[in-house]
Amino acid sequence: IATLEREAERLREQLVAEETRAEERITKLEKQLGEIEQKSNEKTAEIAALREEMEGCKDQLNDSELQLRDLAEEYDSKRVELEASQATVTELESHMTHVMDEKTVLSSELLTITKELGELKIKTNRQSDEEIENLHKQINNLTEENDMLKLTFEEKNAEFEELSAEVSNLREISETASVS
Repeated sequence: IATLEREAERLREQLVAEETRAEERITKLEKQLGEIEQKSNEKTAEIAALREEMEGCKDQLNDSELQLRDLAEEYDSKRVELEASQATVTELESHMTHVMDEKTVLSSELLTITKELGELKIKTNRQSDEEIENLHKQINNLTEENDMLKLTFEEKNAEFEELSAEVSNLREISETASVS
């Protein structure tokens, strides 16, 4: 019996020692669990902060994409305006060239008529009264034609000036659109 009691006492002491070690192990594991939970909570907070920052970045990205889209649309609009202005300038320059050609022709005709008029005036001084009367009629006709040509010339010249002003304005618009 004494042997059994000693054996029981020894087993009790072993159990108490194992229980103490188990409690120490549990305390240590609980401490580690607390540290892990604290780290987990910190990481969760960091993740939440990073998600919030990521959402902010997404919003900024969306805003930037919208601004970029708006700028692209504005650029396309300005490019279309510039192309239209350049086409108009080209068309006006072509028209201006045509008007200048007409002006040159009219100037030449005016010069020829003026020369003929001068020659007729010289001939008139040498002709008889009847011839003078006929020549006066021709002179009147030529003078009327000359006046009509002068009016046409002045109209073409005014049109040329208007076109020149319009081309200048379109060039300024084109330069402004190019700078934009």
